[in-house]
Amino acid sequence: MKEPAAIAAELQETFERIRVERMAGVPILNPALSVEATEFREWESWHAGVLVTPWFINVVLIAREQEAECPISGTKKLFHLPAGAFEFIRSDEKGLGGFWMCSLFSPALEFGDQETAMAVAEASLAAMMAEGEDGGEDDGDADMERIWRGELPQPEEAPEPLAEEGHERDDRGSGKAGADVSRRAFLTAGAARGDAT
Repeated sequence: MKEPAAIAAELQETFERIRVERMAGVPILNPALSVEATEFREWESWHAGVLVTPWFINVVLIAREQEAECPISGTKKLFHLPAGAFEFIRSDEKGLGGFWMCSLFSPALEFGDQETAMAVAEASLAAMMAEGEDGGEDDGDADMERIWRGELPQPEEAPEPLAEEGHERDDRGSGKAGADVSRRAFLTAGAARGDAT
């Protein structure tokens, strides 16, 4: 089984190659952004993180073990995360294999620098994957409410990997992107939101 750090490195290497070989000269590229993945963590049977590229910012799920079924590229599937049900699309790349992606930004032209893009990526994943405490309103709901209002969650200490089924997260946030950026991210990714079961 590969470690999360190795998964992130392979993902970055694959999409850097795609940037050079397939995306050169494409007008939707944001020259302020580069290919970079957040720290990947184990969630249920998946490695979970966010990938930033000059043309998109996507949540990525990569199976920790070989999947029982291997859907074709383009297959859509709902994953029930703590913040709701999110639609992911299957992709396959040589050297990386199959993985699932949920779009946060495509294209990613709103961002003026890599630091802001990474902060928004991490804050978005944190809100989608946040776990609630027993009894009261959970932190994930609070973060989601702030994002719907056009605000980003405040930075947090690096979280520990989630191990419970149906949960996943990542953290750190920055308000530099502004209201339009955070709102659009969750209008896009939240299009398939529903109550997790």
